[in-house]
Amino acid sequence: MFRRFLVHECNSSLHKTITRSSLIPSISTFKINHYIYHSKHVPITTQLCSFSKSVILSRNFPVTKIENYDPKTYKTLAFYKFFPLSQSQLEALRNKLFTDFGELGIVGRIYISKEGINAQISCPEECLSKLREYHKNYLTPYFGGDLMDLNIGTEHGRRSFRTLHIRIRKQLVADGLDPNTYDLNNRPSHLSPAEWHEKLSKYEKEHGKKPVLIDMRNHYESNIGYFEGAIRPDVDTFRDSIRVMNEVCENLPRDEEVFMYCTGGIRCTKAGAILQSASGFKKVNLVDGGITAYGRWIAGQNKTSLFHGKNFTFDARMGEKITDEVFVHNFLESTHNEHFKAAGPVVVDGVRAFIKQGEDNMDTTSDRIVVGKQGECCDNEHNRRMRAIEVLGEPGEVLKEWAKAGRELPPKPNMFT
Repeated sequence: MFRRFLVHECNSSLHKTITRSSLIPSISTFKINHYIYHSKHVPITTQLCSFSKSVILSRNFPVTKIENYDPKTYKTLAFYKFFPLSQSQLEALRNKLFTDFGELGIVGRIYISKEGINAQISCPEECLSKLREYHKNYLTPYFGGDLMDLNIGTEHGRRSFRTLHIRIRKQLVADGLDPNTYDLNNRPSHLSPAEWHEKLSKYEKEHGKKPVLIDMRNHYESNIGYFEGAIRPDVDTFRDSIRVMNEVCENLPRDEEVFMYCTGGIRCTKAGAILQSASGFKKVNLVDGGITAYGRWIAGQNKTSLFHGKNFTFDARMGEKITDEVFVHNFLESTHNEHFKAAGPVVVDGVRAFIKQGEDNMDTTSDRIVVGKQGECCDNEHNRRMRAIEVLGEPGEVLKEWAKAGRELPPKPNMFT
């Protein structure tokens, strides 16, 4: 029988309890509401469901010392490297990083896979020297000797993450392609921020045309900040960025230089390798360290920034200011950008607004549901984690709102036993 369970009630203390193995024996059951779909109608019921202690006990929860450090002193930074690793290496590396970074009070998100490592973390300022030493003496040799330097953010404040997560993934960034069709060793050219600035500034004068400059981020990222003249695809995922990149470059001469950028460089490193190895382009350029490194460099220069607005970040900061400009839907007017204008959720003063607006002001040009209302502040704190049910309501209510708005309802599930 096909069953679908929907968690309706969740005691906030449950998460704290299950992470303390000493308290696990005291938990035997918890309540859930569930829907059962089959050929005959069955009413919603509330049941007691046994809780498996063995699943929890099988995991060793890491020890972290974040309570030893002032949350206002944390610095946000990142690093990545495409480097082949085996499955056994991944497990050992994950355990070691949990232990070593936990000792330093580091929090953040670290993804490791057979492709390498991608880390976005926050470190107490007093431990930065120890992290640099660890990066130099352990991580750099482990990843083949040329691991990128710690890419320090331009804005900090409180901790950007609540805890440390280290996850093993199939890919560092999902591209939707067969890995055998491209070669990650065919790395694009990594330009320093100074070289990047100079090349883009002089390109049109030297070549008589604007450069092919592609923003490899999602639409909501480019909505609040971008490089002058960039093609900004209306996409939600990296795999869609790859598709648009291929469309943009399809009819270009293979000896034409292509420029691309992203937040910290990892998406461009992979996209550039795909464009060079799979499509035969001779030279793809990216800014080493991404917008983050460019923002840090331009802040110390007496030059006009080629990047305007904020650099979107996937942490509690929600962005780093590069210039004072603020954009809502200020699209670039360029010949490259005509067919790839960004759209989607409304951004108010550079912040995505999560305000339920029902059937009014729907985005008729996109399949997305607009969840913000222009000109009104968000009812909730931007760094508070929310469940969809808190914003949209019960599943049945969501479908009613869709019907009222004239949207096509999703198909009913197949009924089988």
